[in-house]
Amino acid sequence: MKTIFRKTEKSDTESLKKLWLSCFDEDVTAVNLIFDSDLFDGCCAVVDDRIVSALYLVKGTLNGEKSHYLCGASTDKSFRGNGIMSRLIDFALDDAKNNGDVYSLLFPANDGLYGFYAKLGYALNCTVKSREISRQTLESFAEKGLNIGCLKENSFIYNENFFEFAKSYYEIYGSKVINKNDCFAVFDENEAAFVEAAESGDFSELEQLRDIQEVKLRDNYVDFFFGGYGFASATSYYGIFYSADSSIDAHAFAPSKNNFVRNGSGWLYKERYGDNSFYCEPLGHNFFYYEAHF
Repeated sequence: MKTIFRKTEKSDTESLKKLWLSCFDEDVTAVNLIFDSDLFDGCCAVVDDRIVSALYLVKGTLNGEKSHYLCGASTDKSFRGNGIMSRLIDFALDDAKNNGDVYSLLFPANDGLYGFYAKLGYALNCTVKSREISRQTLESFAEKGLNIGCLKENSFIYNENFFEFAKSYYEIYGSKVINKNDCFAVFDENEAAFVEAAESGDFSELEQLRDIQEVKLRDNYVDFFFGGYGFASATSYYGIFYSADSSIDAHAFAPSKNNFVRNGSGWLYKERYGDNSFYCEPLGHNFFYYEAHF
């Protein structure tokens, strides 16, 4: 039984989708999104003109060096136990190295796979930490001037386009991903209600509007939190805030106003030595759209 190892081609797409669906509990729409993107570089093993194993490399950088995250390693059930995946990984790593990749990272699906990957040269050099941080905690950090961004040293940095893919991917599974257009639409549709609430000081009714998850009254502003999303080391928040004196730096996530620069119709702050940023744009009547990225 001769096995051929090669890079995947566009003509392989349907066969690769079928293999993916047979190995992973995945929504068909999500699989289509994966294979419609150009973010996953594939390698496959072919036996008798049939793709029996495949894996994918997501490009990125680690400490400024070309790197990749290996994922989607899958083998047809009838071909497992023959060492095909081991040889396919060797092929993929050699090809990636020849194309300038310095690091290869992966996260084993279960504890039993650590030994398998160790035999292929992988070592426990990376630590994955997962932490849930409430929005209230983030605001507290921001108020204290603490940097909660991702350190670029020893962190795998995905291609910027990957985050757009991630948003679309999670939306398929029911996650509501809020963006600027949602916030503007809610304000435009309910502008009179926002203005009335500001004049009366009673914002409770606005919490019932679509997409607004929470209304918080702060000392010098009111925050209408619409939501956000996070993937890997990045987290983003979207919403509207009201400042009676129209201060662009009223929000807890915002820096002092002298750190802003004009950006289109709004004001933008970008951290000098990090990835944190804050953008706000006036909506009228002392209301501002905002987005914060950490």
